[in-house]
Parts: sequence; C-alpha cells; structure tokens
Amino acid sequence: MALFGFIEKKYSDWSMDMGEGARVGFRKKALEKGLEDVCKGVEEFLILTAKESFPVSVRGRVGTFIQAIREEDSSALHLEISTQDQKNPDDTIIYGKDGVSAEEALEIFMRLLDENQAPDLAAWNPVMCWRNPVNPEAYQRLTNAMTAKISLQKELKWACHNPYEYVVEKADRFKEREIDRDAPLDEILFFGLVDEFLEAGEMLELDWKEDKEEFLGQMQELAEHFSLPLEEDWLEPEADIPTWCKALDEHWEEAGFVVAGLDIDSDSYLLFPAAADKMQLLTDLAAEIGQKIKLGRDL
Repeated sequence: MALFGFIEKKYSDWSMDMGEGARVGFRKKALEKGLEDVCKGVEEFLILTAKESFPVSVRGRVGTFIQAIREEDSSALHLEISTQDQKNPDDTIIYGKDGVSAEEALEIFMRLLDENQAPDLAAWNPVMCWRNPVNPEAYQRLTNAMTAKISLQKELKWACHNPYEYVVEKADRFKEREIDRDAPLDEILFFGLVDEFLEAGEMLELDWKEDKEEFLGQMQELAEHFSLPLEEDWLEPEADIPTWCKALDEHWEEAGFVVAGLDIDSDSYLLFPAAADKMQLLTDLAAEIGQKIKLGRDL
C-alpha cells in the first residue's frame, strides 16, 4: 500500500498543450517541467484547459483555460486566464498578469488544479476581449434617431465596436454608476449612451422629487440647446415632473417637439426633447435593446 503513496495524482479532467496537441491527463512533475521549459525558451507556451469551467472572481463569469507564455527578453512568464459569460459563451475576456516566475506560476496552477481556486483577477489586466451585445446595431440606430449630432453618433458607434476600451476610457464616469469593466455589455452600452447624451447637453437627469426651481433650471438649458421656448409661468409650482412635462408638450406642440424619457425603473428621470413624429420609432428601437422610451408625462 505504501508504494501507491509515491504515485503522483493524475489530473484527468484537464488537458495540457505545449504546441504539439492537447494531452488529456498529466501529473504535477510534467507541469513543472513544462513551465521550466517555457521559462528557458525551449517551449513557447503551456496551456491547461479544463474539461469543465472553473469559478473565477469576476461576477457572472467562469474560467475555461490558463496559459503561460515566456516574456520577451526575460525568463519571467506572462500568465493568462480565459473567462466567459455564464449565459453567453461567445462573450469572452482574457485576463493577463506579467512578471510571474516559474515557481509562482506552478503555485497558481496547482491551486487551481487541487482546490479549483483561480487567482483574484482584480489584480490582472484584460488583454483580449470578445464581447457581443445582443443587438449592437440597435444601439447605433437608437443613437441616430435620438440625435443629429455627428460627434455623438461617432462616439457611440466607436463604443459599440470597442466596448472594453470604451469602459476603461470612461472608468471614472462608470464608477459613479457602480458599473465596472466586468458588467454585462448591454448595461455598459446603455449607460454609455445615457452619459454621452448627458455630457453633450442633449439629456438631463433629475431625481423624482426635484422641485420646480431645479426642474426649470435644468430644462431651461436643454430647451435652449434645442432652440425651444420655456417660460416659468407654464409650470405649476406644486406639481410634479410628469405634469411639467405635459405642460411643455402643450407649448412645444407647434414646434413639433415633446419631452421624452428613458424609463429605467429608478428614482430618477432621464429626459430629452424629441420630435413628436419620432416617438413611435424611438419606442420601438428602445425595445430592441430591452429598454423603454415614453413620453415624459407618462413616466
């Protein structure tokens, strides 16, 4: 019986690939030698792929493989862990870490193999990203229907095609909404759209309980941006935001505008002037991305 105690465990639920095809099942000694060979430049890489996904520290994601690559002009390793969205396998992000020694890499690999525990990816950097929203074209169509401002259309088109770069570039803005780089892509793109419109002065965000003075002050700037009239005496002092929106609709009817709003089921109102004859189109396009646009008076 003692003899079997010296036989290393075989990891049959994993495969190891060093460029000559994946080999299912291996022992610690083979992994250790493989990492050393990558460090020495004998092998270019080493990839371990799990038969089943493994848990990672990123919300809503699971890991699929871990690999080691020798860094250029160094004996240190660059490690990468590939993750995918639990509900959408096509949504993939690979996280990387530089400057890892063979000993450190072995420790990381063995903890994953023995304890099913991946390292905390908060300290790793996303290096590759394939994230496709359900309908990226719908975001662009909605943007184009909401604004004629070319710079705004271009910015949001870039965001749709480069979502990871976009969320990193706008990290401070997203932090205020408690949205990070690992949030669902549709959430990133939707609030990216909202915040771009807010920054461009083509939308305003108000708490539901704002008084007439605050509503008037913010709406005045928005009305001026669209060359629309606004008089203080149009608004009843003790009314609420939907009532004030209705009053504006009545006064803007001749100009062909209404107050539209994004209904996000929160305590805030996201309002913007919209051409009255475009409301049905805006409603339909918003539905394509799982959102709701209504008349402000109906919010």
